[in-house]
Amino acid sequence: MIEWNRAAIHLFSALVEVNMLPLYYGLSVNVLVGLIVCVWAIIVRFSPDGVACAAAQESRGTYLALHVLFLFLYVFTSFHHVLLFKIMGIDWLDEVINEEDEEDDD
Repeated sequence: MIEWNRAAIHLFSALVEVNMLPLYYGLSVNVLVGLIVCVWAIIVRFSPDGVACAAAQESRGTYLALHVLFLFLYVFTSFHHVLLFKIMGIDWLDEVINEEDEEDDD
């Protein structure tokens, strides 16, 4: 739910032009929680109990392994645009936002 709220805040900031990005960045703590959950899921899945469970219930073992993969993908998709903005810089972002449509010039 926190990630959904973060996405809504990001969208709201873009559409209504209200600076809610400090709140958005404050909720980025959820990314750290997601990383901790990923590590914990890996530990549980590949612990002796997890391996025994996967051997006894093959479909459950596959589910748990895929769950680990999806947790990693979820954390990446929740945070990649923030990394892109930081890497490219504020000048690039201003340039992209303020560029005029080339189709209007024709």
